[in-house]
Amino acid sequence: MFIDYIKNRISVILSLMTIVLIITLYYTNVDKFAVDLPNQDDYMAILNYLCTYHKSDLGEKIALLFSPHNEHRLLFSRIVFIIEDALSYHISFRHLIFVDFFLLVIIYAGLVLLIKRFLPNSWQYAAVISAFCLFNLNNYENAENVTAGMFNYSVILLLLLSIISYSKADYKFIVLGVVAQVFCIYSGGNGVIGALFIFLYTAFSGNKIKMIASGIVFLVCVPLYYLNAPDRVAALGAETTTIIKIFLTAIGGSFGLQYALVIGVMLIVSYIILMPIRGILKIEKNALPLICIAGFAFASLAAMSYFRRTVPIEFATSSRYLIYSHLFYVIAVVFMFYKVDKMKLHLAVVVFTAISYLLTYNPGTVLFEGFRNTVKGTDFYFPNREYAKQITDESCKLKIYCIEEARSKIK
Repeated sequence: MFIDYIKNRISVILSLMTIVLIITLYYTNVDKFAVDLPNQDDYMAILNYLCTYHKSDLGEKIALLFSPHNEHRLLFSRIVFIIEDALSYHISFRHLIFVDFFLLVIIYAGLVLLIKRFLPNSWQYAAVISAFCLFNLNNYENAENVTAGMFNYSVILLLLLSIISYSKADYKFIVLGVVAQVFCIYSGGNGVIGALFIFLYTAFSGNKIKMIASGIVFLVCVPLYYLNAPDRVAALGAETTTIIKIFLTAIGGSFGLQYALVIGVMLIVSYIILMPIRGILKIEKNALPLICIAGFAFASLAAMSYFRRTVPIEFATSSRYLIYSHLFYVIAVVFMFYKVDKMKLHLAVVVFTAISYLLTYNPGTVLFEGFRNTVKGTDFYFPNREYAKQITDESCKLKIYCIEEARSKIK
């Protein structure tokens, strides 16, 4: 027993050292390649929004927090943008990029907490695998594009916060669970999906009070989300095959586009086989939160595949969506560890994931650098150059952000 205890302590210490190294490498690349320049969605979601916000009265400012951005609402992101604007003389896109990084670290911590509840004796191996996945350099678009990172990370963070709050025995945490669920709904298009899986968590957990609270939030807030929102739903047709191909490729996207479709099929089949369910929906203790998170990731990628069905597959399965395939892979591995509690298997999967991470590390730094150079080398990295210039001119007049001043400070 004592020798087993020592072995376990050593494995935990080595795992924590590995995790710190992985996060440090990721942070180093974020810091190295982040530039204080807007790109793509940042022009409309941040600069144009703040320009409108500055020119509005109090009532209009509150309404703007919930106003649509394309098919999304960005409540959490907008609060962060407003705080950055209030605290800074000019907003800094580098500051906001580091906020995205901090959100990812919190997501990782929340995920590891749930993994540790489910795998109390071997959680450290799954934690290392989670670090390799979540802090993978192929995640460069969420790392360097403020709006993309804030959108994806805020919804995932709020999903985790709500589920963890509802999982607490103390009823006072229901309030936090409800607030996080409301914010989840209004912080992104897939926030509605997140809220559904939060409700499903409370329904299957067997606590009627929590289920009623979560159900009321879902039934009241979701219809309001779609009020005055643009309609992008169209009937399925000949594109169904394309949607399925995009979806399967996105699921396996962690392992590169060439093998993603096959790996996507393998992951889904493996996940179904490995799910810790006995009999008719008898779910193993502490597995329910992970099942709901995997379901959320699965459904988010399905929704993405539908809305991006007209885009070439290499662009449809963009870097910004890899966070969902990473979550799905991690949870499938956690369930594998539960089914087969053998250290040799655990170490083999850690080594396999580490090799995949190392093979993508250098290409990942190239993607980081390429993205940075594209943003730096383009006067306005936005489809409509003239409109982007109008937005940046207005933001400079309102002392929100001056792009020329920012460019002059970039080496």
